Amino acid sequence: MKRIYFNQIVSLFLIVLFVFTVSCKKDKLTDPDYSRTKNVTNKESEAEAIVKRIKTFERQLSDVKRGVLRNESYIDVDSAMWNIEALFNSTFSMPDEKYVEKKIQDLYFDLSVHRDNKLSIYEVNTLYENIIRSVKDAYINDGIDHDKGLMSIIVNKDYSKTRNGKLQVTLITGKTSKLNTSIPPEKYIDGPFDDEDCWYFGEYGGSCDDTFLMTDAAELLEDTLNYYYGNTVSSKSSNYINLYVDMTIISLKGNEYKRDNGDNCLFYKVNCDQEELYLTGKELNEYYYWEKQVIFNKILDDSKYVSVLPNNPCLLEINIDGLSSMSGNNIVYNHEHNILFGTKYELAKSVMGSFQDILCY
Repeated sequence: MKRIYFNQIVSLFLIVLFVFTVSCKKDKLTDPDYSRTKNVTNKESEAEAIVKRIKTFERQLSDVKRGVLRNESYIDVDSAMWNIEALFNSTFSMPDEKYVEKKIQDLYFDLSVHRDNKLSIYEVNTLYENIIRSVKDAYINDGIDHDKGLMSIIVNKDYSKTRNGKLQVTLITGKTSKLNTSIPPEKYIDGPFDDEDCWYFGEYGGSCDDTFLMTDAAELLEDTLNYYYGNTVSSKSSNYINLYVDMTIISLKGNEYKRDNGDNCLFYKVNCDQEELYLTGKELNEYYYWEKQVIFNKILDDSKYVSVLPNNPCLLEINIDGLSSMSGNNIVYNHEHNILFGTKYELAKSVMGSFQDILCY
């Protein structure tokens, strides 16, 4: 999610760490569960049901604003969260852009939940308007002064802060890039990194040749994976866009999955020598392929994530940070991973309506 490095292309950028837990994620497609109804038989009909739900919610909010709502209705909190996230992202977000750096910001909003865990449509409308204003302010002040892009918001609930709880809105913004490459990942034999490469495992240790470079192995892995496998433009045509719903972030510390030989799939070492923290090009390629295994196989096959992963999970973004911490008397070196999944639908631009720049809202 920072600047992209391929072969001799090296740029500077800042890292922003974001940490989420999957335990407080909103329910998937509640009220009603369109993607699981018996009459839904294919991805296209699912997409139609998703659009119908978003448009229905949008009309409800419009009726509130125009003062023509006939009857006050109440919406389950989880359903309201899904609707807010989906409507906002289908209106203001640009997930198909490529970003050379990103800024992650968490915003919090009070929830006054009724006994039956519901909000009135008037309360939901006020909440949505507050979210738009707060996101706009945070976007304006994210420190990016040109080529700005709003990738998405992710809506969660956090009941640890107050009795009624708070709504957590995670905003992902960044700088868009037109950088492209003609080498698809399938053309790599041993991996995308040269044998002569040598980078520190994380925390900006630089390279073997220059320890002051503001980049490291964690970022190289992250940038390469995001460039090839992260959010991508519609495969149909320029008249189509991608809509992502049910977005969920899986957080890993690096020691969750093992290889057949007992080594960790992701970078995780305890009390290792300093030399072990510098990865050769061969080692980078090994971790690159194991990262892919974890993202596209091990997480998706892990029973503990079944209830929180979206339907047909698609990778949008991975954030990898090299960290060190103490575990008793041991120094633990690891890569912390935050992996963003969503269900992707390719929709005609005419179906969802025109994109709105939140800066002009």
